[in-house]
Amino acid sequence: MRLTILQEMMDMAKEYYARIADRILADKLESKGAVLIKGAKWCGKTTTAVNIAKSVIY
Repeated sequence: MRLTILQEMMDMAKEYYARIADRILADKLESKGAVLIKGAKWCGKTTTAVNIAKSVIY
């Protein structure tokens, strides 16, 4: 049973929740081509960027 709960948590983490900043980011990327995303730790900067990016380099 423990494995099932862990698996459910992992599946939930894969789901992307749209953010208010998504539209702003898309507009800025369209007009500028590159942006700097600043914010506090664990607020979704990387997840948001990866979700909208056409390519990603780590």
